[in-house]
Amino acid sequence: MNIHQIIARYLVATGLIFLGGALIYFSYAIIYTVNQVPEIIEAIDKTSVRVDRVLDEITIISEQIPPIVEQADLLQQNIPFILAEVKSSRLLIPDVLNEVELTRQQIPLILAEVKAVQEALPKVMNELEAYRKLMPDVLAEMAAVREIIPPTLDRAESLAKEVSKAGQEASEGAVMGFFSGIIKLPFKMFDGVKDMFTSAVLTNSDVHEIRAAVIVALQSEIGSRHNWKNPNSKHTGVIEVLSENTIEEKHCRKLSITVSKHNKQIESRNTEVCQQDDGEWELNF
Repeated sequence: MNIHQIIARYLVATGLIFLGGALIYFSYAIIYTVNQVPEIIEAIDKTSVRVDRVLDEITIISEQIPPIVEQADLLQQNIPFILAEVKSSRLLIPDVLNEVELTRQQIPLILAEVKAVQEALPKVMNELEAYRKLMPDVLAEMAAVREIIPPTLDRAESLAKEVSKAGQEASEGAVMGFFSGIIKLPFKMFDGVKDMFTSAVLTNSDVHEIRAAVIVALQSEIGSRHNWKNPNSKHTGVIEVLSENTIEEKHCRKLSITVSKHNKQIESRNTEVCQQDDGEWELNF
């Protein structure tokens, strides 16, 4: 054998050794990999579960996208209006600033007023204190007045009773005065003469009711009766057309006028009412 053959054999033997080592390592790697397969499979299963969840989330998100897009479209459509409002608000800013400036200018005046009120407050408090000191005297005067009121009312009531009694005693004479005194003066029925029937017994409203009844009686037939009543004074009466004649070439009517109170006749008088040349009636007692 020559040297080359020997070297070749050594190289082949060395190659075989390395090949065997490689096979052994490959076998170990295969065994290790096989041992790792369950863990790899488990990891793949976990990953697939996560992938399903991610897909579900993606589905939910995809379902939300159309409303979001719709809201975005609406927002985009409203942007011009929003910009217009912003522009309008921006235009108002100068006026607002002017108002703020005016308010700021008024602040010193307001502070001066407040200061004046604060300075006047002690005087007001002093006045109130003075009035407070006077209150006992005022209350004492009021108490004295309250003590005086009952006797005064008693005197007034007594005086009213005396006046009522005197009026009742003088009523007949007063009504006589009504018919034979003041009212004895002539008056024209359509002239509206005021206060023609005033007396101590008859009121102005009584006179008004009597005059209205007389006017109706002058337009009525002989023998007609016309009642008058005044709810305020409680006076009543009757106007009766007694007769019709001619006095001094004047057309006249004779009337009976009565005055009563509480269904009791106070007085009764007859009078002539004559028509003047101007067509108006004149009453004479």
